[in-house]
Amino acid sequence: MDQNPMKNQAPRKYDAQNGSIFTMILVGIVLFSGLSFALLQGSRSGSGQLTDQQAKLAASEIIEYSNKVQQAVTASRINGCLDTQISFESAETGVSYFNPNAPSSYLCHLFHANGGNIRFSEIDSRYTIGAGNWKYIGNIKIHNLGTTGNAALMMRAGPLKPDICIHLNKILSIENPDVIPIDDSISSPNFIGSYAALVGNSYIGDDDSRLADKKEACRQGGGGSNYYYKALIIR
Repeated sequence: MDQNPMKNQAPRKYDAQNGSIFTMILVGIVLFSGLSFALLQGSRSGSGQLTDQQAKLAASEIIEYSNKVQQAVTASRINGCLDTQISFESAETGVSYFNPNAPSSYLCHLFHANGGNIRFSEIDSRYTIGAGNWKYIGNIKIHNLGTTGNAALMMRAGPLKPDICIHLNKILSIENPDVIPIDDSISSPNFIGSYAALVGNSYIGDDDSRLADKKEACRQGGGGSNYYYKALIIR
């Protein structure tokens, strides 16, 4: 009688290699789940609370952009532009920053190829509380800087999240940076070639002495909102 060739064979067993593969699959599933969770948390933090490292990078980004604007202002003045001719008009800002004093050649337009030749940038919405952006103003004076009665040409960003404000002041070596300086100031219209007369709350550094003679810092206004400022021209 013919024998069945399978009859005398031992039952098939999973060897160690098969077990290892199964373990690797399980580990992969766990790692993938962890990565997905991390990405989800990261996306949530991007639209809400920033990590300390993200806040620090945001502060550096804000200062870097303000330095580019400062350099463009300096270059424009070297090229013959008066401070009253500086224009912040761009395709993005539109007529809200139209300066009638600026030459038609666009030589004094900071965001034009014929002028400062820098790219207009909006502040990242993750850095602000509510609607916030850059603003260019001419109705504020920094205490102990410039000639009495003369407002400075300034740029401002905000309202910023508190942790970004704190990191800005750390980078800028403001005394006791973990406590945001409280310094009232008035609302500021867009700079369009003329400077507003100074009034009681037109000064930075008169309420908190840490800001006196500081060309840039982050402060908290009377309403509780935090703003970074930088003086572009001290008059």
